[in-house]
Amino acid sequence: MNKKGKIMAVAALLVLVLAGVLAAVLIPAIKERSMQRQYAEQMDLGNRYLLEQDYEAAVLAFGKAIEIDPRQAESYQKMAEAYVGLGDYEYAILTLEKGYEFTGEESLHEWKQQLEQEKAERDRREAILKTIYEACQVADEDRLFRLLEYQSRD
Repeated sequence: MNKKGKIMAVAALLVLVLAGVLAAVLIPAIKERSMQRQYAEQMDLGNRYLLEQDYEAAVLAFGKAIEIDPRQAESYQKMAEAYVGLGDYEYAILTLEKGYEFTGEESLHEWKQQLEQEKAERDRREAILKTIYEACQVADEDRLFRLLEYQSRD
């Protein structure tokens, strides 16, 4: 191989190496930017649905945001907020639990504990109302009186 051929081979090799390096640097950066844009779009959409009180659509939008980037605590918090809007405390709590596992964000854990307490209180109230309703249905005046007397002590 003559001197000109060697120079051309080295130049071609150099171009290939540079192209490989650029691809290794640029492609991940482009993918990251695209992922950030998609995440932001889903969060904006979910927030719009929350404002409109379209909680089912909000859950779906925040779920897509979580799929795109599961490391963002805000998407779990917002998804849990949408579940609370639906009255589904169990899924809200599970969402916060999952978010805490993926992100380690302490505020998710704290809100989960708060929701667990709210759910327990809500469940207690529902059980009392159900018992009162059943006592009224069968005209069990003694049972109804005991329930009302018990509640007045709380």
